Amino acid sequence: DDKPAWQPHCKPETKAELEKAYAEMKHPTGAKAKEHALPEGFAERMEATTRKMMVTNEEFLLGLLVMHQTRGDWEQEQYLDAICDLNDGNPMLIRLYKEHDTKQPLAFQLASLMDNERKSMAPTRAPPLDLDGGVKGLLAAARR
Repeated sequence: DDKPAWQPHCKPETKAELEKAYAEMKHPTGAKAKEHALPEGFAERMEATTRKMMVTNEEFLLGLLVMHQTRGDWEQEQYLDAICDLNDGNPMLIRLYKEHDTKQPLAFQLASLMDNERKSMAPTRAPPLDLDGGVKGLLAAARR
């Protein structure tokens, strides 16, 4: 009964979704979902909000990888498990998971990918939604 010292966080369903997303990235179908009719400016703000959340997630993951690299307390499989678990459909993280260089630290590779992406990332056309303020406003209205 040799139990591993750590338990994977990346569920089989998440790993399957990651594999499917990677396959779609490698062999795009060209099919694009139709945009639903949204109020003017809302789609742009949703895009900015999605990007902000993506960047925040990447920064969190980078911090996690750097912390464990500095401590030297994780095996390679644990780094990959964290990337799998926190990928949230992010194409950069999916590529890192599937195409990483086993000779370089994953934190370094992620930082490099993030840096390259930010250099070519166009600015958003609208500011992100104020989700925190919106939730507070809804809570305040509900208390009345």
